[in-house]
Amino acid sequence: MKKALCMLSIFSILFCALCSKQEPAPVRSQFHPKISAFTTGQVSCLAPIRIVLTDQIIQAEQIGAAIEPSPFSFKPKIKGVAVWANDRTVEFRPTERLPQAQQFEATFNLRDIMIVEKGQERFAFSFTTVKQSIDLRLDGLSYEDSDHMNRQRLTGVIELADEQDISDVENILSAKKDGKTFAITWLEQQDNRKFRFAVTAIIREEKTSQLTLKWDGSPIGVDDKGEIEIEIPGLETFSILNGRAVRDDREYVELRFSDPIKPKQELNGLITIENHPNTHFAITENVIAVYSSSPFVGDVQVTVSPGISNVMGRKITAESRLTVTFEEFKPQVRFVGDGAILPTSHGLTIPIEAVNLRAITVSAMLINDQKIPQFLQVNDLKGDQELERVGQIVWRNIVNLDPTPNRLNQWIRYGLDISPLVAKNSGGLFRISLSFQRQHIACQCPETEESAENAIAVDPWDEDVLQERRYYYGENYDEYWTNRKNPCHPAYYLQWYDHDIQATQNFIISDLALIAKRGGNDSLFVAVTDIKSTQPMANVSLKVLDFQQNIVGSGSTNGDGIAIIKTSKRPFLLIARTQSQSGYLKLNDGSSLSLSHFDVSGETVNRGLRGYIYGERGVWRPGDPIYLTFILLNDGKLPTRHPVRFELYNPRGQLVETLTVTSSMNGFYTFQTKTQANAPTGDWLATVQVGGVTFSKSLKIETVMPNRLKITLDMHGKEELDAGDISGTLSAAWLHGATASNLDADIELKLAPMQTTWPNFADYSFDDPAITFEFESQQVFKGALNEKGVTTFSKRVAPTEAPGKLQARFTTRVFEPGGAFSTDYFNLPFHPFRHYVGLLLPDAGDPDRIQSDSTVTIRVVRVTA
Repeated sequence: MKKALCMLSIFSILFCALCSKQEPAPVRSQFHPKISAFTTGQVSCLAPIRIVLTDQIIQAEQIGAAIEPSPFSFKPKIKGVAVWANDRTVEFRPTERLPQAQQFEATFNLRDIMIVEKGQERFAFSFTTVKQSIDLRLDGLSYEDSDHMNRQRLTGVIELADEQDISDVENILSAKKDGKTFAITWLEQQDNRKFRFAVTAIIREEKTSQLTLKWDGSPIGVDDKGEIEIEIPGLETFSILNGRAVRDDREYVELRFSDPIKPKQELNGLITIENHPNTHFAITENVIAVYSSSPFVGDVQVTVSPGISNVMGRKITAESRLTVTFEEFKPQVRFVGDGAILPTSHGLTIPIEAVNLRAITVSAMLINDQKIPQFLQVNDLKGDQELERVGQIVWRNIVNLDPTPNRLNQWIRYGLDISPLVAKNSGGLFRISLSFQRQHIACQCPETEESAENAIAVDPWDEDVLQERRYYYGENYDEYWTNRKNPCHPAYYLQWYDHDIQATQNFIISDLALIAKRGGNDSLFVAVTDIKSTQPMANVSLKVLDFQQNIVGSGSTNGDGIAIIKTSKRPFLLIARTQSQSGYLKLNDGSSLSLSHFDVSGETVNRGLRGYIYGERGVWRPGDPIYLTFILLNDGKLPTRHPVRFELYNPRGQLVETLTVTSSMNGFYTFQTKTQANAPTGDWLATVQVGGVTFSKSLKIETVMPNRLKITLDMHGKEELDAGDISGTLSAAWLHGATASNLDADIELKLAPMQTTWPNFADYSFDDPAITFEFESQQVFKGALNEKGVTTFSKRVAPTEAPGKLQARFTTRVFEPGGAFSTDYFNLPFHPFRHYVGLLLPDAGDPDRIQSDSTVTIRVVRVTA
């Protein structure tokens, strides 16, 4: 019996020990002199694991090559391959999606790729994968077409915690109504995490009905399912459906109605909000947005009175009251603007904004002047890459804000005085970080034993511990994930993929405004002005570095603030210095300012030679002599009597004649040539070659017969044509004034692509580059004019698959009794669509590419033709 009790006790102890086993704490990575950055914290299940080395290890041709054996080892194990992502970044790419909410311990063996000192062979670190979750939000019912009030659609958004392929997400949702399954259209996706959808073709019946929207997260490994009943109002009902609080760029109350609302109606007095007398409204289909001159706080009482009209003129007959709740602003802090240069006119004060905060913690990292060129090798002035290599924390402070009670729940602007920082650290680039802790917030939080027990006690100035704690969730991952946006929970103060309370921004204190322009002769034009006064700055020392930080040019500004510097190699960075300040300007192609908003059309001067070819007329007949003149401006680049070679090519590309001259009259060279009487007609090509540069001009050789009839094509005064039936009037008269009675005529139409532009949206792109448009000529009219030389015509033209706006090219012929004819050409813009959608891509200095691994904002506009 005693033996049995003993065995039972041992088993109970072991069982309890297993039950109390906790998730291991993440590996605390130690500083390694050969590593500047590594994967840590919370990462996507699809993300590669990276190690960034401090030095270049391989040559450019080795980038992308696999590394065998892999220098990575993981616990638990991960299948995949290690490759060189660039000349100093090693990337491990898993072959399968990693399990979610899994902590991995990793070891990187540096000896597999380089020679290191003893004790530096291995580097240990850890990371955790994101736990997948679903957040479903509905916008509400709207109309596919305001002209058809019986067809509605339901739109909404599914937001996931981690990236997921659209093919898996499509299986999450289903929609049914009266036993009928509706197709779900997926409209757009953002970062493979945010998916917008629409349930379309929902028929609105006479009586109110129900649409059931179900979701099931099992296709993406989420144990979450449910359904929502959406009420589809009957056609006989015109009422308010719901209201909600919206906080975008501006906060407003959104009221959604069963019918499209009549635009341009007076709503003052019909919609009122308690304690908000000054309101204004915006109507969009069946939605009314109500704005107020004062902020919305807490529960807002909204009254909708009878009298609001729908597009059919029907009015709401019953009063409705509803409560819309605006939640408290989460405690936040942010910088005002994103500029990196702080002029001294600001008094060393940085504008910041905070909401619901009593205090903030401020820290500053300094990158001194000597390290800034190294920093700019991988960053611009606003960058944050590889900071540990060049910067160190030099200043920390707690700043009290203490907002008054009546200024809570609204953004308040403050001035952050950094003069104590600058007094101790003059010169360099400062990276300012703003953050806060639980004791700094102005929100009311219930104090419970559990919250006190879970609180993260961290010395705010212990940077190593703080960095570790910013990612550590311990054994309570699910709880922390759920509460990551709850200011009363410790999870709010950790860093998540979609949430980080810390705001950071770079600043360099300088009054130097720099402009640089590279010339074609290895020269650099530099202008320096004072930011405060815009006046030129004289005697500013200038230094130009290449990418390896070697000096390739230097100089100083003159009294006009201008300097021209000769560079011996391709420049990378311009440094300007006075006795107390410095300024920096990157000169690589990706950093140049975009010229898309300016008219800079023209030609590039090649080898310093400029030339132009002209003739005495625009069209020649076969057999006519052709007199051409070439003007050359060489600025002394060529010696006297340098040969100038002329060549003439026919439309088949065959060389017909060659002439060489060595003399000119003040740079004017003349060439006399001639075509044969039976020469082929078309576009001939004249070229002039001088000093290794070729200039060219197209010559039209045509058999020209002058018109003897004046032809007029009138499209009823229209300056643009629309798809559908086009009609017009054709009239003709002899040039001597007589009526062209009863003459035969025909009109041929050809459609060709043209650039789709509107003056107010000149920077937007409206044309679809994926569509190749082909249109065979159509005969719009064939017949005879009446006794007055006039006729009318009509033709239906509706092209499909057009890339954008088209040009309608009409070719009209009126035949004389003997068979000869006169020809007229007439062009008009043609709109194959009623509406056009334009895209404005981000302007990053290079119009042919968009930076990867960055948030890209694309502006969209719809224009009615």
